[in-house]
Amino acid sequence: GGVLSIGGTDRRHYKGEIKWTPMMKRDCIWEYCVAALSLDLGGATIVKSLTEFGVTLIDSGTTQSLLPPGIMRKIQAHFQAHYCHLPLVCGPPGKTLFDDHCIEGDELPRGFPTFTWRFDNGVNVVVTPEVYFERWRGPPLRWCLGIAAREPELGNPNTTLGDTFMAAAYVVFDRHNSRMGFADPVRPARGAVLPGATQRAVPLPTQPRTRAHLGMVLGYSGAML
Repeated sequence: GGVLSIGGTDRRHYKGEIKWTPMMKRDCIWEYCVAALSLDLGGATIVKSLTEFGVTLIDSGTTQSLLPPGIMRKIQAHFQAHYCHLPLVCGPPGKTLFDDHCIEGDELPRGFPTFTWRFDNGVNVVVTPEVYFERWRGPPLRWCLGIAAREPELGNPNTTLGDTFMAAAYVVFDRHNSRMGFADPVRPARGAVLPGATQRAVPLPTQPRTRAHLGMVLGYSGAML
């Protein structure tokens, strides 16, 4: 769950200071676009330029985070070069996390790396595994990678950061000042990261995983000003 405040921020739901990054107006057909400058995975920088991301939209109406195919290939290559010991990171073609297969178990296994998104104005957002994995309730409980390559027909924007990004932060949509704010949320982390999960490949649930839906996602805490 989460919380949405309209007309102001709610100090009860974040800690520290809100850090602000300006909205991008150029080439953005949507409202809340920002400049993503680089992306770290497990401490290594795998994307180093704004050009690779293109236009980046922070979107409460998208469940997954949808990235340009080139960036998704870099993510997969880094995972498979450094984390092949983790379940479903490597495997036969069509049978990995990157092929929409999911880990089955009560808890997400330990050892998956964190992402660090770096935005204009020195704003960094750390996305942990319990955020970027989608949890599908069972039985059995399934953990599915909530990051995917964007479909070419989606067009602009090039990068869309949805619930599997936004759940990592307290997010502020400040239209009046043309900026986005991010702060550390005050709430329990979504999911659990504990040892002992049953690890085997399972296909996606028969109910399609939603890539986009109408309305505000309440898997994160945030405000609209």
